[in-house]
Amino acid sequence: MIGARRLVAAALAAVVAVSVAGCAREPEIGVDRAPDAVVVGVSKATVRTLVDSVSVVGRVVPASSGDWTITAPEPALIAEMPKNVGDAVAVGDLLVRFEIPSLSQNFTQRQMAVSDAAVRTELARAEANRLGPLFEQGLVARVAIEAARQDLAAAEAAQVTAEAYLEEARLLRDAASVKARFPGIIADRWHAPGEFASGEPTDPIVRVIDPTRLELAIELPIDQALRLRDGHPATVFTLAAGMFTAVVARRPIGMLVEGATTPVRLTAPEVNGLTMNDVVQVDLMLDERRDVLAVPVEALQRDGTASFVMVADPDGIARRRPVRVGLTAGAFVQIDDGLRPGEYVIVQGLLDVSDGSPIQISR
Repeated sequence: MIGARRLVAAALAAVVAVSVAGCAREPEIGVDRAPDAVVVGVSKATVRTLVDSVSVVGRVVPASSGDWTITAPEPALIAEMPKNVGDAVAVGDLLVRFEIPSLSQNFTQRQMAVSDAAVRTELARAEANRLGPLFEQGLVARVAIEAARQDLAAAEAAQVTAEAYLEEARLLRDAASVKARFPGIIADRWHAPGEFASGEPTDPIVRVIDPTRLELAIELPIDQALRLRDGHPATVFTLAAGMFTAVVARRPIGMLVEGATTPVRLTAPEVNGLTMNDVVQVDLMLDERRDVLAVPVEALQRDGTASFVMVADPDGIARRRPVRVGLTAGAFVQIDDGLRPGEYVIVQGLLDVSDGSPIQISR
């Protein structure tokens, strides 16, 4: 009998201990409050590590330096396109030749101008050479020889100018024949010989890529992309190559349109072992704050530009507390000032409470 009584007493003691432990989880706020007390849910301000990260889908694309889409320099007829999609390209290979009448006419006109200038120069030089000995013999006046020499100088200057214009016309004409800058392959071809090209950026002719130089392309909201730096690490998950680390190669700099997305490029040696257009997952850690005070984002409220939380005081009253916030990461926001570890903030029932409202914590 005595043993049985001891077992019953021990069991009762255990039940009491569990009940006491359960009641200690939250402060006893508003237990004896009047019926008008607002029932609220609370959460404790705790010290934790906040990590702000983003996970996006990326795609394997040619490196920017090995990706060239050709357009016409101006409205033109496509005279020649010797390469087809999939063909190999070597440096200097002709990719497209445009027939641009205005450039050809300009070059011809400049050639004629140079010929005319050269003739005038020769005539002026011959006249100066003829008058020189006559002037030395006193057979012609000084004014005559000086005029001849001025005519020669003017003709020579005009010839130099004409030759400069001819060189410019030659460069423009040569631009009508587009040759490969790097080795690669023809990835896309939108026109054929005999077709007309508008010269607009929206009217591409042919695209050349270097398949041995690849990158990862992702799109990020601008506010996230601007937080990156060159060399920022990223974790890449692929079916073909498993997991590896890449780094940011190109990112936006300066002011961009708010609310839009912007392209970001990443590079890694493992990328060159993938295939064009392979889809990958990219995880980027944008920020990490260790040992900071944080509360759920539901607790944070704003009044204009000011931030505040409603604190559940032990006396059963809701108190408005101005706070200074830091990083927001997932479900938590960093509190830099205005709150102490262990204080309880209201996260549910906020619409029904104001500074000084009697409250009762929901069970």
